[in-house]
Amino acid sequence: MSHINKNDISIQENRTLAKWNGFIKSNGEINWKFGEDFNNWFNDRFALREKTITINQKIQQSFEPYFYCTQYACWNKRTNWMYWPSKFAQYNINDQDTYIYSLKKLKEFSQNNNIELYVMVVPTKCSLYYKEMNSSLTPTNEPKVVKELIEVVKNNTKIDILYPYDAFKNNIDKDLLYYKADHHWTQKGSFIGYNILINKMKEKYPNIKATKENDYNIDYNNNKEGSN
Repeated sequence: MSHINKNDISIQENRTLAKWNGFIKSNGEINWKFGEDFNNWFNDRFALREKTITINQKIQQSFEPYFYCTQYACWNKRTNWMYWPSKFAQYNINDQDTYIYSLKKLKEFSQNNNIELYVMVVPTKCSLYYKEMNSSLTPTNEPKVVKELIEVVKNNTKIDILYPYDAFKNNIDKDLLYYKADHHWTQKGSFIGYNILINKMKEKYPNIKATKENDYNIDYNNNKEGSN
């Protein structure tokens, strides 16, 4: 415990580490999930954890010769897909109160400035293309957890929150929706997200004119470079 990691972010895993949640909340209420919260906090911070992760990666690589992994990302040489291993995490719903508070403030600002507010939560490519990246890893539970979280937040904020996971899943066999060496949408993926947002806006503003795919000049470039 004297060597506990006090960092907020893990560079090695490219993610935010679990936050400390005490037994008594800031509003004086008892945190009945303290045991679970402490477990998550300690699992992210115990001594020698980073070295343990590095050793684990090397063991996996020795059994999976078609994978090349660094502390930041992995490359599947059979499929040419790259990914961040941390994105395969099994998520818990934490900080619901923080999301609700922040979005209520955002909604208040929007209303005061006569802005119509829509929020879109973008699915990670690991939640959709996990078979192409690494079929031996357990698929992330992100879709289930995010949908549950959105319901809680929507009920408390009355904000339209869009999560286009199902629409993307229905289209992954038709076209490439994320770059193989990046975490961003392709132009095709962006257009699907655009249509979902526009269709939602049309419910209140039916006169909005949406562009169609044939309104654009589309070309392809095999020399796209991803970040990192």
